[in-house]
Amino acid sequence: GGARYNFSGVQGIGIANLSDSLHALKGMVFDQQRLSFDELLSVLKANFATPEGEKVRARLINRFEKYGNDIDEVDNISAELLRHYCKEVEKYQNPRGGYFTPGSYTVSAHVPLGSVVGATPDGRFAGEQLADGGLSPMLGQDAQGPTAVLKSVSKLDNTLLSNGTLLNVKFTPATLEGEAGLRKLADFLRAFTQLK
Repeated sequence: GGARYNFSGVQGIGIANLSDSLHALKGMVFDQQRLSFDELLSVLKANFATPEGEKVRARLINRFEKYGNDIDEVDNISAELLRHYCKEVEKYQNPRGGYFTPGSYTVSAHVPLGSVVGATPDGRFAGEQLADGGLSPMLGQDAQGPTAVLKSVSKLDNTLLSNGTLLNVKFTPATLEGEAGLRKLADFLRAFTQLK
């Protein structure tokens, strides 16, 4: 007896935070050499709470591109991290002899999980929420609009995420109001299905 298939799902979250952080770290520490790694680490440990820390945070947020804006350099980091995560998860068996399957969704766990994560090089304060939805950009960082978000997500190999994904896209109610709004939403969804 017993189940023939004993899969267990693992949820990878914070892909936007991680890729934005690695991109900013590369730019700030290695490319521009504005700070040493140890200096950046010190700023993060202090949660940006000094005058210098505030300046560093502003630079991290405003001077480095973010995932979700159809910028290949950052989106490619996200794609590589996601591939690595999926391949690693699939290497392991669960206690029942089945395999772990990778997914990327948070539902609402991005808030409590973020509460126990320190400050990150994407400019996120310690304790703040992580990016919601698994594949969604960090709150407020999708500056190029929803179509750019779809283009960024389409660069990820979603077929590797056999336990599912979640992308949250938020619109103001006025944007989708009436028949015209419904047509806009339908066109938006149709465009997403046609991206490769």
